[in-house]
Amino acid sequence: MAPTLKSIAVLAAVLVAAAVIAGAVAARKAGEPAYTASFVAAGIVWVAGVVALFLTGLPATGPGRVNGAMLSLLFRTGILLAALLTLSRWDHPLVEAGLVGLFLVHYFIGLAAETLLIVRLIRSTADDGLTPAKSSTA
Repeated sequence: MAPTLKSIAVLAAVLVAAAVIAGAVAARKAGEPAYTASFVAAGIVWVAGVVALFLTGLPATGPGRVNGAMLSLLFRTGILLAALLTLSRWDHPLVEAGLVGLFLVHYFIGLAAETLLIVRLIRSTADDGLTPAKSSTA
């Protein structure tokens, strides 16, 4: 469980940094609400990433974690697609500040970070000795 929690913290740090940078860039055009929009988008991406990391990190074996990673694709993509469809139809000042565009920026940054973290979680089973030992029957 510790590698999963560490991965969640790393993902949070990456998304906070992305939110600050993307918010600053968007604020040049849309003003101060762009910072809020950036952090809202990063928060939604983080929630989907937490679900994906938990689904991958909970199984104790390597094959179980691979299956969890495949299942996490459904949740990660589904949560984010539902949020994108909902936000694009929302009549709110945050949408006018670029929430949908910022959402896509954070999605791609989060996707890259989550992919690296999930691969690391799958590989950690071999380091922890959680995968069955290969026997040589020569």
